Formats: sequence, structure tokens, C-alpha cells
Amino acid sequence: MENSTSWEYLRLNAVGRLQAWLQKLPRKHRTELTTLQIETLMLLARQLRLTSAEESWKAAGSLVRSAMVVGLHIDPSGSTKLSVFQAENRRRLWITIAEMDLQASITSGMPIMTPKVDFHTLSPANLNDADFDESTTELPAPRPLNESTDTLPLVTLARTLSHRIKAMKFIQQTGSETKLDERLKLGRILEECLRDIPYPLKIDCTLNNDIMPPVLMSQVLLDLYIRRPLLCLYRPVDTDKSRAPQEIQRACLDSSLMILSYQDYLDPNLADLDTQNSHGYWDIFHTFCKNDVLWAALSVCKYVGQYTQHTPTTNQHSPNGFSDLNIKQHQSHSKASLTRLVENTLDSLSRRIGEAGNSVKDIVLLAVVLQSVRGRGSPEMKDRWMTQGAKKALSACRQYLLPAVTDQHSTFGYQTQDSMVPSSNNLASQFTSSPHITQLPDLLQSSALAADFANFQEFQEDLFSFDETFTWNL
Repeated sequence: MENSTSWEYLRLNAVGRLQAWLQKLPRKHRTELTTLQIETLMLLARQLRLTSAEESWKAAGSLVRSAMVVGLHIDPSGSTKLSVFQAENRRRLWITIAEMDLQASITSGMPIMTPKVDFHTLSPANLNDADFDESTTELPAPRPLNESTDTLPLVTLARTLSHRIKAMKFIQQTGSETKLDERLKLGRILEECLRDIPYPLKIDCTLNNDIMPPVLMSQVLLDLYIRRPLLCLYRPVDTDKSRAPQEIQRACLDSSLMILSYQDYLDPNLADLDTQNSHGYWDIFHTFCKNDVLWAALSVCKYVGQYTQHTPTTNQHSPNGFSDLNIKQHQSHSKASLTRLVENTLDSLSRRIGEAGNSVKDIVLLAVVLQSVRGRGSPEMKDRWMTQGAKKALSACRQYLLPAVTDQHSTFGYQTQDSMVPSSNNLASQFTSSPHITQLPDLLQSSALAADFANFQEFQEDLFSFDETFTWNL
């Protein structure tokens, strides 16, 4: 970070040049361990640069095939040609590639490329990098799982990998068909995996310790990577009110609330003021987890709607098997507290609207869904609430974008007009500084777009002049 020239190269040109270099390598060199390590790092870097889910899935599948060509899926313990150092690095790389393939499969909705193997025997040892090197003839005894090491997150993922792959293959084979018994069986195993996360990696332990953002990010991603298959397993059933058992509804609500709570740990507006570079980790979190946050917020909206539809006067179950009193007692979350969680998420997403990869449509959708479930009014009243929610979301996005556009045009010598500056009673004026913008998308470079924002108030009424054929059936 201190060397600005090196940092600029890594930030701008390194990925493209390495990618070009890899494409020129002959097949023999493309299947070497070091090349696979570089390709693995390259895929992570490309994901941070918003490579599409489909492209990530293709790249991860290619890595799996290359890894199998060099035998990473075979237990190296019996090989006399490999040193202890080489064998352990092969285990680490294989689990990393298999995990990336699983996550790319979940994100893209495509099949898993990793074959069925014994991940337990291929799991790396819980050791620090300094515990062994090229000269080591015998691997040290693994450290206990309650002791934090450089490899503990990878070891934890390896221990749960076979269960998560089995769950995802079950989903891909059965779709949203019932098979509740098998679904519950697999789900309970995944919930047990979440409970068995070693204490040094549990997010809750950060409340009592001074843990820096890199470690916190590892804890968040570890929890999310194990939680994603559980949600993929349960959500198709949870959205069907006629057959969703309370156990599945409880698990989905728990996971949704946990995912929304990640924001409290990494949001620069809430993080410890002593934390360094919190904006950087906030950006990484949203790059990897934005869709998970949106799904979680939409799921919480469903439970807000449950409160709205049923008055919790008794401890009786509603016809769909949902107990209002049970959810009210669950972690002391009321309808108001759940609504506040979604509102905070909307604010968080709106503040980041100027960042690449964010969409106004996502924010408007969430705002409309929240408004649709908050009250039991007539259809006409609900239409009015949802329209107001969409307008409010668009206005918030506008206020967070305008300072970025103004700053951008000032930087390039554009004349800023008074009409482009938010008035004192606008939402943006409630904040002491403009939102953190690391890199503006190309669409914000246009002065014509800035003029469109200035005229927003004039056309927003027409924007919501829906005809009678339009329906907010959400």
C-alpha cells in the first residue's frame, strides 16, 4: 500500500496482464500446481471486479477439471514422490477450488462440477503457515479446532463440504418438489454444521474481542458459505404457505436475520472508529453478499406480512402452520423491529447506489415489497402505499447520487448548476459527508444524466402513472 506504483498496477493492470499470460501458456504448464494457484487467485480477483455469475461458474469448473488432471482429488498421503509440504499445499488448493465451485454453482444456479470424493481425507491440517516448510519431513500434529490458525476457516469448510454439496445436488435433482423428510434431514445436518463452527470463527465472539476487519470478513464469509445451501434447501418450501413446517420457517428467519446482522459489523457508519479501512471491507462484503442481503430482506418482509395477516391473540397455529405468537417470542422480534431491519437495509443499499454493481431496481423492489406487507388496507390503499414506497426509494437514490455526480463534474471542470445541488431539507443533508464512492460507474460520467437527475421531480409523477392493467400483486 505504501508503494503507489505497485498499488496502481495491482488495482488496474495486474489482472488483465496475468489473464493474457495464462492464455498463452502451453497445456503442460497450465496444469502445474503454481499455475492453478495463480488461476485460483485470479478468479477471486475477477469476482471482486464483478465478473458475472455465469463466467465465474465456467472459470471455477475449468479449475476443477485442471485440478483433477493433476490429481488434486486423490489423497496424496500414499505418494512417495510428494514432499510433506507439497502434499499439504495440494490439499489446501483442492478444498479451495472445490469450495469456489460450490459457491459459483449456488450463485449461478448451475450444476456443481466437483465430483463426489472423500473430502474428510483430503482436508488440510489445522496448522499455521509457519508450522511447516519445504524442509519438513513429517507434518506436525494438527492444532485443536478451538485454536485459531491460518488454516482454520479452510479446515471448517472442508469438514462441511460433502454435506453442502449433497444438499445442493439434492436441490438440483428434485427442484422445488416436496420430499420434506429428505429436505429436513439434510437441513438439520447443515444447521448442525453451523452450530459446530469453531468458537474462534463464530461471529458472536467478535462482540467480546478486538477483531480486525480481515478476520471479521473471514468469519462473515465462512458463516455465509455454510448457510447458503441451507437457504437454497428451505426457501422453495418456505415460500409455499400451504406446506411450510414451522421448523423450516424458523430456520429461514434465523438465517435471514443473521445475514442482515452482518451489516452491523462492517458498515462504516456503525463500525468502531479505530477500525482501519472499513470502507474497503464494506465494499468486499457487498460485492460477495449483496444478493444474499436482498434475499434475506425479502424473506423478513414475508414474516412482517405474517404479522399483518394474523392477529396474535392466542397461541394457536394459523391454517398454514405458522404461529404468530411463536414468531413474536422468537428472539423478541416484533413486527416493528423486523420492519426496522428492512428499512435499515434499504438505507444501506441506497447509500451505496453510486458503487458499481448496484441497481436501483433492487432497491425499488425491496421498498415496494415492504410497503405491500406492512398494513391490512384495501387494495387501493396498498397501491398507494407501494407507490409512495417506490417514490421514496427513488428519491433516496437520487439524493445519494447527486453529490457523486456533482463532485465528478467539478473534478473535470464542469460548471455546477444550483439546480443540481440538493436543498437543505433533502435526505442527503442529514449526513455530514457524501457517501463513499471508490469508483463511479460509466453511466455517471455523463453530464446529460446529471441534467436528468435535476429534472427528476418533473417526470417522477408520470413515472408512476400506471394504467388500470398494472397490478401490484406481490
